[in-house]
Order: sequence, then structure tokens, then C-alpha cells
Amino acid sequence: KLLLLLDLRQHYYILTFLTVKCYRDFIGLLPKKLSLKILSFLSPRELLLTSQVCKTWYKRCGSNRLWQIKCKESTVGIPVIEQAESWKRVFKNDYCLRQNWKRGRCYTVELKGHTAVVCCVAVCDKYVASGSKDKTICVWLLHNGNHVQTLEGHRKGVWGLQFFTENLLVSSSYDSSIKIWNIRLGACVRTLTAHSGPVWSIVLRSNILLSGSQDKTANVWDLRHCKLLQTLVGHTKAIFAVDQDLETNKSFTGSADKSIRIWDWTSGNCLKVLWPSVEVEGPLDIITGLSYDRGFLACSASTTVWLYSTETGKCLHIYEPHKKRIEAVQLRMIQPDEVKGVLMSAAQDGLLKYWDLSDYQSNVQTLKGHSSAVKCLVFDEERIISGSQDNTIRIWNFGDILSGSQNKRYLQQPLRNCARACVITS
Repeated sequence: KLLLLLDLRQHYYILTFLTVKCYRDFIGLLPKKLSLKILSFLSPRELLLTSQVCKTWYKRCGSNRLWQIKCKESTVGIPVIEQAESWKRVFKNDYCLRQNWKRGRCYTVELKGHTAVVCCVAVCDKYVASGSKDKTICVWLLHNGNHVQTLEGHRKGVWGLQFFTENLLVSSSYDSSIKIWNIRLGACVRTLTAHSGPVWSIVLRSNILLSGSQDKTANVWDLRHCKLLQTLVGHTKAIFAVDQDLETNKSFTGSADKSIRIWDWTSGNCLKVLWPSVEVEGPLDIITGLSYDRGFLACSASTTVWLYSTETGKCLHIYEPHKKRIEAVQLRMIQPDEVKGVLMSAAQDGLLKYWDLSDYQSNVQTLKGHSSAVKCLVFDEERIISGSQDNTIRIWNFGDILSGSQNKRYLQQPLRNCARACVITS
């Protein structure tokens, strides 16, 4: 009866008052485990917006466990320890790293110490090593570029480098030898001799070393026992590029005879021969670069890069990123099932280029800094290391280039394109 005596304005006021009383903070009232389960269905962008509702929601949306789930849902490209103190910070740093790679945004450190062309580079967690035509190997600290050691012992130029351990380095030279160096002692601890010509390229996986030479052969070594396991014979000219896959016991060699051979290195049998020359018109130069990763093989000759499926032997893509001869390529597959990954090349035009395999036409990033031809490259999740004919080494660092305030601003931007970013992962 009382309500009937009230006018419309009073009815509206009571309705508004009761509606507000019916509101419940379901996130704050629910048990923490259950509320985190609900919040886990939100995207990172939605979590950031939700955290602005109130202090309670801010604490729940910033839960370390919740952001650990978000990191697992995406491919984190930065090195991460198993028990990170702040998974939200890990996600933020990884997002900024993705954007840096996508936009080609980095800072460089130039290393000077050689007196001739830098022919090869290698990297481990602590050191960068460079080999040159001046017959020396320089070792640098990765984090600041300080010179640590100069290794002397080869009689001619150094063309191949691989880290065996943090303190053991393997090199190959024009003098036909392969040497193992102790960086801490600054001395050669073992010399391997089996080739009768310059050793142009080496690759090391676990304790198995593969070397390619001017003598038209590739040798497979067990470095733990410094023992020659197999000699791969079949090319008719010098072998300039090699790679291998220990999971399938396959080795890959690229030669001046313009062919690529796939071997079973345990038996020494050639399983398949690829001829990139049949895929393009006109004369083809020697195979200068070769890189294998998870079922796919990239190779270069002249100004062209080919991407092959090693399972079928079919050419999937042909790229022409440079105007002068390509000296080195490196492939990193992210999602092999969908043929997604990153391919990088270095050439005599002094440029480094990298692109997403699924978006080559519109997403090629170009890095310019060397004043002459780029002879070699290696890259990981955070950086590219290149060596040049200008006698220098450059470290192109894509991590830690933004200040805290800039990181915050970038993280607050929409994350819709996060999954499409050009990400380098192991």
C-alpha cells in the first residue's frame, strides 16, 4: 500500500537503490582459486583492462600464477628460468622483444680487433667468437663486447667456428686443419687432420662435428674422443656449407657442384640429392649457405634463397631478398606443422635481412650498418651477430632497448597482433 502512494520519481529512486544493493563483486567474493580460473579465460589485453576496476581485481589480475598460464599459452622468446619471480614482467619483456623484432628496432655494438675479413662467428651464453683471414680468433664477452682473448695457431685464415662448451672452441681453417681451443688457457689442446684441402665450414651438434672441405668430402667426428667416424663422398666439387640433425642422423652438405646432398652419416649413404638450379631460370652460382631446422632446409646461391621440406624433397618457397650474392643463411622454425618461422640472410650488399616465412612480401626487415659485404651471421632469441669484410663484428641486440616507462606504454597498447609478431624461439 505504501508503494502505491509514491509517485514515479520515488519509485525510480527506490529501484536504483535496490539495484545497487543487488550488485556483488563475484571476483572478490569467490575463492581465489576459482576466481583465477575464471580470469584465466581472458586475454592479456582483457586482463589489463579488468585490473583497473578496483584494488581487489588488480591484485587478482596480477597473480603470478595467472601470468604464468599466459606465458605458457604463447611462445616466449626470451630466456626464462622455471621459477620466475614475476611472470607478468616476463610476458611484458617478451611482448616488447616481439615488437622489436617485428619493427627491426635494436641497438648495435661494434667489435674491432681483426686486421682482415671476418669469415665466421659463433656464440654461447657467455662469449662471442670471431674468426678472420688474419689467421686469428678473437673471443669477446657477449654482454658488453669486451675483448677477452686472441687465439693464434692457424697458419691461414679461419673459416669456421663452433662452441663445444663454454670454454672449448672448435675452429676450421684454410690450412686444412680443425683445432680445439681452451679459451681459459688461450691455447690449442687438440688438432684434427683428415682433410686434404681448406675446411670451409663446420657445424657441431652435441659431440658430433661435421666438416666440409675443398677436397669434395665431408667428415663426421666424435669430438669427445677426437675420432673420425665417417667420410661422406659424393660431391664433385668443394663443399662450402654443412648442417646436421642428430635426431634423424642426417647430415646436409652444399657444394660448388650446385647440389645439396642429404646423408645418413652413420652409414655414409646419400639419401637424397637436391638441385636448386632446376627451380630458377638462368645460371646458378655455388651453394654458399645452408641451414636446417625441424624438417626444413634453407639454402642460398647467387641472390636466391630456397626453402625445402626434407621429408618430401620439394621446394616450398623461393626468395630473392638481395641484389648481390648471399653469403650466409639461417633458418629458425617456430611452428613446423604450419610452416611458420624466421629466415635470415647476409649478403655482399652489406645488408642483413630477415622475414616471417608466412609473410615474406610485406614483412622483410633490413639491417644496415656494415660498410662492406657481410660474410657470416648467427642469431638467437635476443640478438644477431654478424661478421663483415670491413673487419668488424656487430651485435644487433633486440632486447632491453626500452626504458620501464616505454615498456609500460607498449604493454598497454592492444595485443591483438601479438601472435602475428615475428618471434625468434628455440
